[in-house]
Order: sequence, then structure tokens, then C-alpha cells
Amino acid sequence: MTELVAPVYPAEIYDRLVDLGLREHARIVDFGCGIGRTSEPLIANGFSVTGIDDNSTLLARAKTEYPSATWKEASPERTGLQAESFDVAISGDALHRYDGSRCIEEAARLLVPGGIFAAWWRNQMSEDPVSDECIAAAKESGFTWISSGLVRGFREFYAAPSLENQTLRVIPWRRTQRISDIVAEQIARPEISEACNGDTKSYEKRLQKRLSARFGDGNPYLSLAYLVYMYTGNRPKS
Repeated sequence: MTELVAPVYPAEIYDRLVDLGLREHARIVDFGCGIGRTSEPLIANGFSVTGIDDNSTLLARAKTEYPSATWKEASPERTGLQAESFDVAISGDALHRYDGSRCIEEAARLLVPGGIFAAWWRNQMSEDPVSDECIAAAKESGFTWISSGLVRGFREFYAAPSLENQTLRVIPWRRTQRISDIVAEQIARPEISEACNGDTKSYEKRLQKRLSARFGDGNPYLSLAYLVYMYTGNRPKS
């Protein structure tokens, strides 16, 4: 079985949460948490984290990796959690899988007055050669590669009546990954699994072959270029 790998995000994201008012002992809910990597730095620093996802396979991995956090199988659109029970709601590369407006309303319901909402997406730079190979491997496998969750834009966020102080920050980011980790991260994406009807083996083999042919055998590290789009807002205090 291929190991599920999720992204580790730039430190600026978590620094921004501190700037917005993240404080010690804050209660955090992670919408579309996947295997928990979005919350990993927060869990490591002792925050109380509850992760929400409707994918039982990913949640099982999260429970194994981060047993100190709470993981709940539910849709981020309707979590079933108690109102005003969290100080911060976050989501990394996930809300495009759901109805964004409903997720925002649910996050606002869960937040205490003045609570912080933050959602972000990675957008791989179009000139990135790894992106080229992902697109080509997807085409060979019979589906269109989904490059980013930004295709719907941010209109639904700015239109949310339950949030104020809305801002959008763009964070340039470079990271290095081994070829095997790039492939594993790609096939762990729910969008890719859906496009492949649950059978990602063809895409996995084709992408591995293309990356090795272009960058060399031996599982080398590759440099990847992204822009991270981070949207934030607050639940009104009154």
C-alpha cells in the first residue's frame, strides 16, 4: 500500500494565525482535516485540535499519527458539534471539496464571538516542471489533473454574512520533496481518487515513470514552487 502523504505548509501560515489572535490553550477545529498534517504544528505545540473529515480512511491514519487530537467523521458542512465551542477554525487545501458557503456558516456557528476563521490553498506555479509531468500523467491515465482548489475563487467567502475583517494573503513558498513523496501526495488527494474512480494505480505508475525519466532514478529531491492563498476572517463579537 502506498503511504498517504499530505503537505506540510509554510511557517508563515501559522505565524499569521498568531498575528490574528491565536493564543495558548486555544481550541481549534480543522475542516477537511484529511490525515491531520494541516494541524500537525498546532498539535505539536499543545493546542486542543478536533479534526473533521468525511473520509474514514484518512481519519484512521490521522488517529494513528496524532492520537492526542480528536478526530470525527462528519461533513464540514454539518459537523454536529456544539455551537461556540472553538476559538479557531482552519482548513488547508480542502474546502473546495464541499459547499464553501455552508462550511463557512458551520465554522461561524462553532466559533466563539471574535473567533478566527482561516482557509488556505496551495497553487503550484504553472511553469513548475513537476506540474507539467502531473498533467501529462493524468492525461495518459484518462482524466484531467486538478491543479488547485482555487478555480471557484473567493467570492463565496467575501459574501459570507457571518464573517468580518476578511483578508486575503498570498505567500510565496518553495519546498523540496523526494519523487516518491510527490507521487504519494498526489494519489492521496481525494480529487485524484475520485477522478480515477478509486483506482489510482495507473496514474501512480505513469507519474513515477515520468518523474524518474525527467529527473533521474534514485528518488532524488526536487524543488517545487507554490503560491499559498490564505483567506481569513472573524466571527463578529456581537
